[in-house]
Amino acid sequence: MPTTTTVTQPLSGWTDAMQKWWADTEAQFEPMWRAWWGVLSPQQQSAMPWADPLRGRHAPRHRHGACGCDRCSCCIPDADITLHARAGERRVIAFELRNERRRDREVTLEIGRWTPCEGPDLNVAADFDVASPLTLAACENRIVRLRLAIADKADERGANDVDSCATAVTDVRFEGCSRPVRVAVVVHPAECDAYD
Repeated sequence: MPTTTTVTQPLSGWTDAMQKWWADTEAQFEPMWRAWWGVLSPQQQSAMPWADPLRGRHAPRHRHGACGCDRCSCCIPDADITLHARAGERRVIAFELRNERRRDREVTLEIGRWTPCEGPDLNVAADFDVASPLTLAACENRIVRLRLAIADKADERGANDVDSCATAVTDVRFEGCSRPVRVAVVVHPAECDAYD
């Protein structure tokens, strides 16, 4: 008659292998899942709490300010693109411009003024990687990149950070090509969701 160890050892090894496979798979897909979750409005997120990438995990430990407010609580505005970042980061958002006409089309690229939604004012520098205006040839598709540099005051160590979660929005215009695209930047303090 087989002993208990003989029966449980193979099962234990299989369980360990499955847990490792699940953890590896989750680690691969989590950035994409978080990015998808981040573009949803708060109303859409509340309609499907089962899809929250942080659901079922331990709540992150955050320090609270003297007022007792959660520094990591963010205003997430309705926007076409919501970028979650940290102060000091440089990010790129790519746009594909299409000219479906059979003649050249001139497109003017414009970045509106950054308007704060909540929290401290953000210092967001933004520009395109191409000069404006540009000409799209007949039936041409072209990628243009919006480059963002997110900065705030430096702390005593010289590192950039924000005192609390801050959000700013702007409209990016492609005159002669498409409607404006609303871009939101949500900047989290370094301590929020920091890897433990």
